[in-house]
Amino acid sequence: MADFRSLRVASWSWCCFCDAWLLAVLTVPCLDLSVRHHQAAIPTKRMAHLALLSLRCDLQPGVLVRALGKAATGKHCLQCYSSTCSIFNKILSPQHRDHLERVLKLGAPHRLVQHSTACNRQAFVLAGNHRTAKDHAVVVEKCVNGDKSKLQALALPVWPTDFTPHIHVLPLAVLIKQHKKPRLLFDGSFCPGLDCHSVNNITDMMGKWIISYGVLMAAYLAWIWNLHILYPGKRIFQYFDDVANAFRHIVEHPDIVGAHASRMPATFLALAAVFGRVDSPVEYMVCVDACAALAEFLQTDLGKKLLDAKYEFESNLPWKEEDDDVPFATAGADNSNLGVFVSEGGRYKRCRAPHHPFVHDTCLADLRNFLPDAIHASIQALFMVLGYPAEERVDVLSLEKFHKVSCADVQVQLGIEVDTCRMELRLPLERTKG
Repeated sequence: MADFRSLRVASWSWCCFCDAWLLAVLTVPCLDLSVRHHQAAIPTKRMAHLALLSLRCDLQPGVLVRALGKAATGKHCLQCYSSTCSIFNKILSPQHRDHLERVLKLGAPHRLVQHSTACNRQAFVLAGNHRTAKDHAVVVEKCVNGDKSKLQALALPVWPTDFTPHIHVLPLAVLIKQHKKPRLLFDGSFCPGLDCHSVNNITDMMGKWIISYGVLMAAYLAWIWNLHILYPGKRIFQYFDDVANAFRHIVEHPDIVGAHASRMPATFLALAAVFGRVDSPVEYMVCVDACAALAEFLQTDLGKKLLDAKYEFESNLPWKEEDDDVPFATAGADNSNLGVFVSEGGRYKRCRAPHHPFVHDTCLADLRNFLPDAIHASIQALFMVLGYPAEERVDVLSLEKFHKVSCADVQVQLGIEVDTCRMELRLPLERTKG
């Protein structure tokens, strides 16, 4: 008892640990694992009960995540893959299918290839967060609360960090841009000393999936050009759907949740991929490329049999009023661009609209009578891969942006204004202002 009392007065962390250890024996943790869209701040009571549960899990992050069940482990991703794997076996390459199976069934990242020593962990704790996070502490807390309220992260008191065996603290930063929501960054490349190693350096990227962002715009513009070859003088409409929280739908494997922790204002355990980690774009690309392939399949004669009825929110799809005075540019065919008809079995068939995903946006372009079907296929594919809307998780589709974007011949795609009538590319007006 004397030793216990001496530990309790040794430091604040030990005092909290001893009190919580005694309380954990007598108190059954009570946790409401539900999405709280209107949560204004991290609830201290909820955080305290999570700390009690972590003590019952021997302060092991992986055990804690598993104890929380499907709300934290992303069980719906496994169910999504199980229900669609027979389709993916036919439409994806073996390499792509294997990556998708790993991401949805096991979680990300592919593999960590290093152990974090106590000295390495302490060096990161002492280094703290970046200056932007310290200068904008209120903004950081708001971002952390957002992830916590969406069940994309767990928040614990700060003191368990000193006693948790499998934890690595990443420094936080925050990106603040005008007219944009603040973006919380987890600096996976930061290294506090020559003898330390960052999380990005120990993440195995061998055999990673392809990131095709660099060729997307060229492929998208080529499709518009080929549409103009076949349909001269006809208006080509553009649209893009938006994935809410993009990377945050890629669930982490429970055993590596502790390797991507942070501190401020509490101990923050990310349950999903984060901005700043080297593998996040690749793992997300695995899923959105699968969405694109599935959406294109759903537009085929065979795939149409699997289509859902149009969703209720699609009935309010906004269209921009047509301007009859707009001049139309012409597009000529060549050896690489022959239009949008292909020969299949001796018959000519119109190509289905290709889907071009760039991070959270999927760019689509087609005539007015074809575009709604392409949009519906894109949305359904997103639901089939990452989960249909449900109360216990955040929706993958941003309905707020869905209703703000109009189907139009002039559309800002990936930061560039694309005019399909004049066949021009321009910088948006707001980008030309000083």
